[in-house]
Amino acid sequence: MAWCPYATQKAITENFEQGKMGAIQGLVIHITDGAGHPKRPPSLAGVWGWFNNPTAKASAHFCISKEGKSGNSLTQMTAHGHKELETQIG
Repeated sequence: MAWCPYATQKAITENFEQGKMGAIQGLVIHITDGAGHPKRPPSLAGVWGWFNNPTAKASAHFCISKEGKSGNSLTQMTAHGHKELETQIG
């Protein structure tokens, strides 16, 4: 499975099916909050934690962060070719 050379790789281990992706038919863009804790601000780490939570039944191939701390705001969560749950439920 392929990874985007322009994205930071931060693979999740839950909420996707390996090698099950069919033909790409569109692009889904949505906003994630990433608030993993009521006393912490939303973050990419919070989104990653939610996508790794089996009860969440949520995931995405890429996330774009506005944090900018790492110098790269594009993070890839699953490799191309995996079917993440966003395509399965909506």
